[in-house]
Amino acid sequence: MLESSDFLKDDCLKINCTVGVVVSAIDCSRLHPIQVPDSDIGAHFEDDKQEIVVEDMDPKVFKAVLHFIYRDSLIEDEELLTSGSSCMVSESDTIAAKLLAAADKYGLTRLRLMCEALLCKDISVNSVSKILALADRYHAMDLKAVCLKFAAETL
Repeated sequence: MLESSDFLKDDCLKINCTVGVVVSAIDCSRLHPIQVPDSDIGAHFEDDKQEIVVEDMDPKVFKAVLHFIYRDSLIEDEELLTSGSSCMVSESDTIAAKLLAAADKYGLTRLRLMCEALLCKDISVNSVSKILALADRYHAMDLKAVCLKFAAETL
């Protein structure tokens, strides 16, 4: 059948194909940076004494939230800094994701943006859908926009 077709000429078979390359990981924080505002910790020291009950929070996440409240910075924790890069940990189970949830729940906008910037570094073909779901669930609009841009440009 091949010998009688137009594809075979002078005992040569010419095959045309298109090859596409999918980049599985891009540093989205460089392409689409999330702007974290400067520290405004001084504006939060008021005379208001308000009791906040914290329930159902992982001890590591609680420690990171307290660190942020008192120092206005992310805790220097290896697990947090590597966020979702481990294959064995789901994106929603990382400290960064849990910290994003806590920041959203307690209205810590600057902490939420810091977590968004951290999670932005872990966006890849394999993780973009899960990070997009996190962004949508916890009102992380900048992270959501980066995920959508990544998906549009890469997938």
